[in-house]
Amino acid sequence: MAANHEVVEAFLSAAQGAAAVLVAGEPSVAWMVNGRPRVVFLFQMAGGRVQAIDLVADRDAVAAMRIVPLTGEE
Repeated sequence: MAANHEVVEAFLSAAQGAAAVLVAGEPSVAWMVNGRPRVVFLFQMAGGRVQAIDLVADRDAVAAMRIVPLTGEE
């Protein structure tokens, strides 16, 4: 999971409106508008490398996710 945190940090440094979140307990990134997630970036990792990035933008799918904002204190 440490590699996931590194990927999340890399995305956050380059993406405006992005926030570090947990989705199903996994470090992820959400693009936020007015404090609400609009697009969720889910990283598939293997061997410490990103294998795929799934972007979820469907409003119903995003609303159904249990998204927990990370504050940096976790």
